[in-house]
Amino acid sequence: MSFDGMVTFAMTKELNEALRLSKIEKIYQPQPEQLLFNIHTKQGGKKLLVSVSGSHSAVYLVDRSPDNPASPPPFCMVLRKHLGAGRITDIKQYENDRIIEILIETADELGFSLNRKLIIEIMGKHSNAVLVDMKDNKIIDSIKHISIDVNRARQILPGKTYEYPPTQHKTPFTETSRNDFARIFSESSQPSRALLSEVQGLSPALAETIAEAGCTQGSSDSDADKSYDALRRIIDSVRSKNCTPIVYTDEHGKPEDFHITPLYRCQGAFDVIHFDTVSEAAGYYFSHRESSNILKQQSSNLLLTVNASL
Repeated sequence: MSFDGMVTFAMTKELNEALRLSKIEKIYQPQPEQLLFNIHTKQGGKKLLVSVSGSHSAVYLVDRSPDNPASPPPFCMVLRKHLGAGRITDIKQYENDRIIEILIETADELGFSLNRKLIIEIMGKHSNAVLVDMKDNKIIDSIKHISIDVNRARQILPGKTYEYPPTQHKTPFTETSRNDFARIFSESSQPSRALLSEVQGLSPALAETIAEAGCTQGSSDSDADKSYDALRRIIDSVRSKNCTPIVYTDEHGKPEDFHITPLYRCQGAFDVIHFDTVSEAAGYYFSHRESSNILKQQSSNLLLTVNASL
């Protein structure tokens, strides 16, 4: 799970700084589960890619535009109607979950101000992009329609009231305390699993990294204190814009994982590439991973054809 709550936390900060108070110029839908926004900022034009596919669920800035279909899909037309020429007023993360909200101020045909919200749920095969009217929290449309036949508890359909994904009763990592860590470490023999089940926004790799920080030598602090301090350092590095995003690659150059902080399980096992921004790291990770998957699929097809002929 490369795009966990902590990466979402860092990406939200990065996007808010780059895109807040900017204007949406053009909207495209290059792929059925992919959106591209051309945005005019004081620093010049920027491109925001939103992908909600199962293998590539992410939100980040890109330099190049993918090819677009000859005619825009229906959801793209809806976005153009409701968000075209809109102004981004804020970009927020919902709690510490993998949900990014883009708040947009636009106007209707008569010039009256309207407030919309594009909610991007970065959750693997359950990812979605939902356009919501902020006045009544009603869904205008979504890139994926989720009917009652698919999910009885939560439907994503035009006209329905938007509801966030069910809570897992976890404490957001920005709200955890030193006492929370002391309790978790005292009650569990496997702190990484306990952190994963009780703290919102941590992936298994990040929970393991934070737990292992409590096992370092040379300090009189307790394991819980050292792990809590490790979490706070990561959070502070994001807030102070001092984090260094990392992509881990195997011996063939294929990306295996990426994050905003070194991951314990990847140290020494993979090559490391450092990036200046989270968007650059995410762009490198997903683009090279897709290239590797395409090459693997093509080689598999060729092998099937050759073996069948033999």
